[in-house]
Amino acid sequence: MKTSADDKKVKRNDAVDNIGLIGAEPLDMTSDNVLAFIERRQHVTFVELHRYFTGFEGELCYGDLLNNILYWSGMSEEVCDILDELVSKGKIYAKPTVFLTYLADGGGLDAPLAKRQNFHYKKPRWLPVTWCSKSHLRHESPAIRKQYDEQMLDRRNKKLVDGKID
Repeated sequence: MKTSADDKKVKRNDAVDNIGLIGAEPLDMTSDNVLAFIERRQHVTFVELHRYFTGFEGELCYGDLLNNILYWSGMSEEVCDILDELVSKGKIYAKPTVFLTYLADGGGLDAPLAKRQNFHYKKPRWLPVTWCSKSHLRHESPAIRKQYDEQMLDRRNKKLVDGKID
């Protein structure tokens, strides 16, 4: 029996809807599943991604590593690639949050907190962030929307300089 693309979409969304229920199976780490999860829940922490997806654990760090700012560590290459893909396509963005958000989710990094986002630190600092979908951007402050637009412009300019126009 063949299944249509719409059937697969419904199954994926049902799985995302059932996350957090007792006995629910963890989701496969795919860009479609991660995007659907973030779109449904908004303000998703790395702790939640680790809890609800298979294949999260690894040895990589994610963040603005040139400025010694860590968003999270202990991640697989697959997770980093998926987040990079979704961010570069403008489908999700990282929003700084207070460390209590991570404390409530039961996790955190053992590193000093970063107080500024666009600053070069001499030693690694942790900047707690949550993931939101682009559709949520309309609910954000003008400053956050401007920051998102600047990040997307920086990515486009970098692609032009590197010769990687998509």
